[in-house]
Amino acid sequence: MTKFNLKTIIALYILISFNITNTPAQNHPTHTATVSGCVIDKTNNKPLTGATVVVKSTTQGAITDTSGNFKISISDTPKSIILVISFMGYDSHELSYTIKEADGRLKNNIVLATDNLILEEIKVVGSASTAIIKGDTMQFNSGAFKTNPDAMAEDLIVKMPGFEVEDGKIKAQGENITRIYVDGKSFFKNDPMAALSSLPADLIESIQLFDEKSEKSQFTGTDDGSRITTINIVTKTKENSMKMGEATAGYGSDNKYSGRANINYFEGNNRFSVGVGANNINQSPLSGSKYYGRHGVSGLQETLGVKLNYSGEYKREGNNKTDLGASYVYNKRSTNSESEKLQQSLYNNEVYNAVNNTLSASESHYFSLDLKNTSGTNMIIFEPYASINSSSSEATKDMERSRDDYISNKSKTYTKNGGSSYNVGGRFEWMKRIGDKSSVAVGTHLKFSENESDQILIGNSAKYDINLEELVDSLINQNKEVYSGNNTTKGFINYNYKITPSKSISAEYELSYDWSDSDNIVYLYDPITDEYTDIYNNLSNIFNRDYLTNIGGVRYSASEKDKYKFNFGVNYQHAALQNDLIFPEDKSYNYSFNSIRINSRLMYYFSKSKRLTLSYTGRPNLPSVGQLQDVVNNTNPLMVSKGNPNLEQSFSNSLNLRYFSSNIERSTSVNIFSSIRQESNSFANNVVKIQADTLVNGVSIQGGSQLSTTVNLGNKWVAATGADYSFPVNFISSKMNIGTIYRFTRKPSIYNNITKQTDNNYVNARVSIHSNISENLDFSIYNTVAYTHAKSSNKSTASSEFITDRVSATLNWVFLKNFIFNTSYSFNYNHYFDNGTTAPKEDNKFQLLNAGLGYKFLNRNAEVRISGFDLLNQSQSIVRSVGEQFVTDNITNVLQQYYIITLSFKFNSMKSAMHKRQKRADKLDYNRGGKVDDQGGRKKRPSKVGSEYYPS
Repeated sequence: MTKFNLKTIIALYILISFNITNTPAQNHPTHTATVSGCVIDKTNNKPLTGATVVVKSTTQGAITDTSGNFKISISDTPKSIILVISFMGYDSHELSYTIKEADGRLKNNIVLATDNLILEEIKVVGSASTAIIKGDTMQFNSGAFKTNPDAMAEDLIVKMPGFEVEDGKIKAQGENITRIYVDGKSFFKNDPMAALSSLPADLIESIQLFDEKSEKSQFTGTDDGSRITTINIVTKTKENSMKMGEATAGYGSDNKYSGRANINYFEGNNRFSVGVGANNINQSPLSGSKYYGRHGVSGLQETLGVKLNYSGEYKREGNNKTDLGASYVYNKRSTNSESEKLQQSLYNNEVYNAVNNTLSASESHYFSLDLKNTSGTNMIIFEPYASINSSSSEATKDMERSRDDYISNKSKTYTKNGGSSYNVGGRFEWMKRIGDKSSVAVGTHLKFSENESDQILIGNSAKYDINLEELVDSLINQNKEVYSGNNTTKGFINYNYKITPSKSISAEYELSYDWSDSDNIVYLYDPITDEYTDIYNNLSNIFNRDYLTNIGGVRYSASEKDKYKFNFGVNYQHAALQNDLIFPEDKSYNYSFNSIRINSRLMYYFSKSKRLTLSYTGRPNLPSVGQLQDVVNNTNPLMVSKGNPNLEQSFSNSLNLRYFSSNIERSTSVNIFSSIRQESNSFANNVVKIQADTLVNGVSIQGGSQLSTTVNLGNKWVAATGADYSFPVNFISSKMNIGTIYRFTRKPSIYNNITKQTDNNYVNARVSIHSNISENLDFSIYNTVAYTHAKSSNKSTASSEFITDRVSATLNWVFLKNFIFNTSYSFNYNHYFDNGTTAPKEDNKFQLLNAGLGYKFLNRNAEVRISGFDLLNQSQSIVRSVGEQFVTDNITNVLQQYYIITLSFKFNSMKSAMHKRQKRADKLDYNRGGKVDDQGGRKKRPSKVGSEYYPS
């Protein structure tokens, strides 16, 4: 049997890539024609962005751009086709078109009307398709998915094939969504959850999913391999202006409260969004469930938040256009946390136990600007950002270390912290086309950050004999002042040349300078003056790091429409790392590195709905200043750590494979993925058990304590593979997702001067069902089962083996027209195998049940409701995690049972306008002999030019 290894896979990849890029064009179909045109709104003669144009009975189609234009390429075409044009809130149309040998454009604009008047030459057809694929873009019609009347964008998106929302993150086709637009414009651009929590589901026309290229790739037409999985939300705003929003306020038992308000104002090309919220039920102040508190948050939190967003488009003469987006987010949080940590070594039976009580508070401001100007052959991008943060905390911690039920050390500390930080930066880029084949891009990226903190540490640490007689009692009373600054400047120049329309080559040079300063100054307490005055040199340290890199390389890109996209880049990097110890002594550590960096990506299309993506990346990784700083950190006297100024950079190789297939007509999707990452010279922990009282860098470390130092050590491996399948369950009008993932990690470490490695195997299986029955009945069911097994290479030591199972369900039911019932339920079960690990020995399980009943009034725009959280009073949190040396259980306090009464109100000018149009349409239907259904809406009416019917 043939054996495959990493070298074999890479060799095959390069061979396949070479063959693909050198395949003669005549091997592919040449009978290709295109049809293009423009779709406009009849009422205002403006272009419609995001309208769907499909070749009937196929998945070939296009999505109109911001100018209303579309273009469809048709291979092996018949003599004539029928185009289906649809847009939510407009009459859908069919248009016959005769295929020409060359490119063809419709002479007249396609006009979509909202007043139900039909053009004589166009036949009315049925409802729009569920989705359409065009190249890398997949568009889902929101009208094909039913949500409850109060649903937000998040509730809509999980019903679409291939989408998931879990732990506050959005995934599509297995990839994390990190960027979002609304109508093609920036909208909380890099905060998808803030955007989804701002938009009601009934505002959304469609969801577009695509891999966004860098601005440089979009401008030059050359693929540089950069991709960001992106969502564009196309809204139904057909009016010149639209206002919509919602406000909710509630108060309940144990002084629980929750309030949130959100307003959206759309005026032409301008979008405004304002949100504010506050609660003490562990929710984010600006997003999350408006019915119940959040269970998966440690401690008890009280939060306040504000978010503002603006996006607009400005057009001047010719092709000069400017897009502007701006966001501001404010967050304030206070937390009361009670936790217990049980940590056992995978190398012996030693156990560390810590009980921690913390009161903390934090406040942050974040602002970002997104400015893009395009004028003919030039593009300018300016994206600055800034954040300001402050925090404070007080904590008491009781710790002990034991082995075989024998307590060797105890420690108790009190810490008081206060700090502030800022982070500013951005990028400026200018691009210019030179003729038809060349382009140049120059730019700079800047980042400056500072962090200052002040910590008072008071405590003692005691060592015991086997009879628990105290042998040593060490006292600590110190004040640590910490300053750190991390700064980066980078400049680049890129030249791109198109060899052919589908092949290009580019050259790039980049100069980058990264400098970091870190000051740790510790003052000892003077009981005479009652102040912290004397600098403790052995715990103090001033350290600087300078990192200068020169990178130069070339990139080759090739593509064939609807067949493949390939790019291969290779760079040579020279890096100089200088580590300077300034205090308490003067030392320098200088290193020089030379490396080859490779970035390559192949996307192969088997069809418009099936694609394979293969990518490889090789890059160096730099140690942080904290890892480099050779100063003892005794904040935890039983687990002391220090840095290592001799650290060198590591180098990682990553290979990723992904296959995605969808069937739009059947609403199914398949996603298969595999990845492997190898890091050489990786950063690892060197842990030493201190047997007797010892001086480390002049600092006394008590016997029985643990000292950890970062070192470069061997290879670290992470490999994963999995699959997801999404398909409809027609008999209950629902969507089902099933998936699984297997992940293997191998991490090296050193324990008591013996090199070891820990293998961690993790596998999970998950299934979810999302209903699509009606707007009045909406439910979701989830189940995830996971198995973890971690084992050290030391065969005599314990291993960690456990199973977790979580079943959950949600239900929203509207009944008797104005009543709405909501409930959510979860069953959480953890089973621990007895393989030598410590508590919890017993299986852990609990149920969480929430429920509420509401009543709608004021034309269903207002609601009063009563809700109960944790009705069974079983809420708890025990989380087990496995590292390279330890298995850790964290037990924390969480939100407990409470009841709350809420009042909410919403408004929507778009609905009012649509209601007026609906009444006018009903009148037209009546005059033309159409029928009216029981709810007063349209059922069906005959078309003036065909035998098909227009559905309501």
